[in-house]
Amino acid sequence: MPKGVYERKTNEERFWLYVEKCDDGCWRWTGGGDKNGYGQFNINRKPVRAHRYSYEHHHPLTTPMSGIDLYILHSCNNPACVNPAHLRLGTHQENMNDMTQYGRGVALKGEKNGYAKLNENQVLEIRNRYDAGGITQQKLADEYGVSVSLIGRIINRNRWSHI
Repeated sequence: MPKGVYERKTNEERFWLYVEKCDDGCWRWTGGGDKNGYGQFNINRKPVRAHRYSYEHHHPLTTPMSGIDLYILHSCNNPACVNPAHLRLGTHQENMNDMTQYGRGVALKGEKNGYAKLNENQVLEIRNRYDAGGITQQKLADEYGVSVSLIGRIINRNRWSHI
């Protein structure tokens, strides 16, 4: 091949460039991906999930026809895995059941939520101080470094309702 001429790799060749076979049986995707850990690469300039490509490549006869709402589910609970032995077809409900079983997608309450600006003791203190009277929601918001609307939602138990 002449110097400077690029030989284009097939989709399958590009796929295998980013697959690492691990001791636990997973085939970990090492290329790019989304914020949830699912691998992704482009085919014809369109993003394709790596686990979907792997499933469809290794199970061409069981690949769903377009328009049928089926998902590719992971039996290993590893979104980066592209091992076809760990992948299966499933419905939306089965996907939601897996999500619940593995603790994914569950809204974390209180301090367990990484976006929480307060802890449980502060929330209880805010409620007690407001109920005792003599302090405004604005003053509490200023003291705790949060918005007045959050203070109102805490007091009315629209937020932190679990305590």
